[in-house]
Amino acid sequence: MYPAAAILSILCGEAALIIFYFKWIPSPVFLPVIWVMGVTFAVYLIVHLLMLQKEHKLQISAPQWISNSYFWLFAAIFILAMDFWAWGKMEPTVLGIPLWVGYFVLLSAVQTIVMRQMIKKEN
Repeated sequence: MYPAAAILSILCGEAALIIFYFKWIPSPVFLPVIWVMGVTFAVYLIVHLLMLQKEHKLQISAPQWISNSYFWLFAAIFILAMDFWAWGKMEPTVLGIPLWVGYFVLLSAVQTIVMRQMIKKEN
């Protein structure tokens, strides 16, 4: 919507790329491309919001999905499905089947129940 936001985000992204390329700043944790994209996006968003505020068009309100209980239930199921606490583990097993298989069957059943309730509520 605002050319200034796009131009500044490109310039700042290119500057970040040069900074990481010459290793003037180390890239902790993530690859440099993640930081470059973060800088680019942040600059675009900040400039865009400043331009909106300058024109008195900035209206911030909470999205409707924030108050939706199904969003939070599905978000919790998604996070539990990451199962990061058991990554790389095959033990313990029951009859040669890892216990995580049962965990995901149970998680899938919970997701199915939540989906059924959500559909039932809408009808």
